[in-house]
Amino acid sequence: MVDLKEAIKKIDNIIFLDIETTGLSRVYDTVTMIGYDTGNDFKYHVQGDKINHFEKALKKADVLVTFNGTLFDVKFLQHHFPDLKFPEHHIDLRYIMRRVGHTGGQKAIEVQLGMKRAEEIKGVTGYEAVVLWHEYRRGNESSLKKLVEYNHADVQGMKHMLAYALKKLDYKVPKIVTQKSKFVDVKKKRIIERPTPKIYAKDLWKKAKKSHGPIIGIDLTGSELRPSGFAILHPDNHVETRQCLTDKEMISLCKKTKPMLVSIDSPLGIPKGRKSCFDDDPKRWEIGIMRWAERELKRRGVNVYPCLIPSMQRLTFRGMKMAKALRKIGIKVIESYPGAAQDIMQIPRKHAGLPYLKNGLKEFGIKEGDWYKTDVSHDELDAITSAIVGLFYEAGKYEALGNDDEEYLVIPKI
Repeated sequence: MVDLKEAIKKIDNIIFLDIETTGLSRVYDTVTMIGYDTGNDFKYHVQGDKINHFEKALKKADVLVTFNGTLFDVKFLQHHFPDLKFPEHHIDLRYIMRRVGHTGGQKAIEVQLGMKRAEEIKGVTGYEAVVLWHEYRRGNESSLKKLVEYNHADVQGMKHMLAYALKKLDYKVPKIVTQKSKFVDVKKKRIIERPTPKIYAKDLWKKAKKSHGPIIGIDLTGSELRPSGFAILHPDNHVETRQCLTDKEMISLCKKTKPMLVSIDSPLGIPKGRKSCFDDDPKRWEIGIMRWAERELKRRGVNVYPCLIPSMQRLTFRGMKMAKALRKIGIKVIESYPGAAQDIMQIPRKHAGLPYLKNGLKEFGIKEGDWYKTDVSHDELDAITSAIVGLFYEAGKYEALGNDDEEYLVIPKI
């Protein structure tokens, strides 16, 4: 825990810091911008800029102030910029505000304190900040301005919270904490570096051993009452999608298509030692609900559900049953997770908006078709991604997380 008394002695050399990223994974996501304030001077660094000005400001400071920087901002920066030197004292407002009776995220605490943001950015969240970056990368310069405004508001909010917390804890509030820093308009004309995949679908087909057959992707649901996404990816990168209800229908389509393999978005195994997907398993409380593969993804910062939480049990049961049926008739099956694949490929997930997910798939090299021009479901787009994971697998560009006892979860390796 930070020694506030010692930190305040050096608070004249303070730096408030907030970063924006493409997601939550330090391993697969990137830093899009860094906003920082040294008391009365707000500056920012955008991905592609030289980092030397920020580096100097950070090195000069004795006290760093963040909100949740202990778990996020600092760790992210250390991963991507290992040479950065951080100040001796770090005041993480998430914990300091808890000491004075306020919990939750920064924006929730700002509401508790009666703080208001400008109308232009009112309601903008971390998810929307990711969307703003994707819009900017695709040519919308005004989205960068809004992103910087959002970051500036976060930094200024930290200054207000620190002043509030110090007062509550009976410390004298230094003037440098209460000074407001004006928003620096984004006037610099930038060369927009549009998204460029590190590898394209056509390159993977060249590496695939049997590029004469299609690959099927299935975004499975937990019940035959709800449609699953089904995609057929052909070697020319043309893709067909549809929605299917029953296992019988999907297995029949697989037999008819004669694919190289089927990639299913569903857990295809359960934790070692368990016999059932459901809570009546006598080993439920001893072994738990998560496989090694899911723990590893969590460790890498990728959001993934344990395979046997109540909402996943029927899906896991169905996925295992379908994989067994397909393998019985000689069709190769792998397990995939579109969300993780999209993170690794730097394609926006569906929560950012389906148009961004579609554009990401198109940029990767999937040919435009009905899936791109019409309002297909997000399940069909995730099924396309599952098929792409199958293509990475056939090209030998993959990582298999797991073991023989729990089934392997396949992710792209770029």
